[in-house]
Amino acid sequence: METLPKEVPVDDHTSLNVTFVNDVLLSDSSVGFETNGLFIKRNPSLPILDLYHNNLKLPILCTNSSKMVGITLDEAVFNSASALYYDVSLDVWL
Repeated sequence: METLPKEVPVDDHTSLNVTFVNDVLLSDSSVGFETNGLFIKRNPSLPILDLYHNNLKLPILCTNSSKMVGITLDEAVFNSASALYYDVSLDVWL
């Protein structure tokens, strides 16, 4: 997990900060971890990944809850995105 990127580019202006903030919790049936998750100004040296795939298949519905993924987003994630995009829009108009 140490080799995972610390920043994931979203577009020309923003990235997601995906650094781990606590220890990873492992059990027999789950893996738990927390990341910073805030939107930050993108490092221009990082390439934007093309994650669009032409041959995507519809996901198979999971009927076993043990195979589900849970994600929790803090209000700070939305605040960081709105503040960053507000600043970017000001830079474009000035």
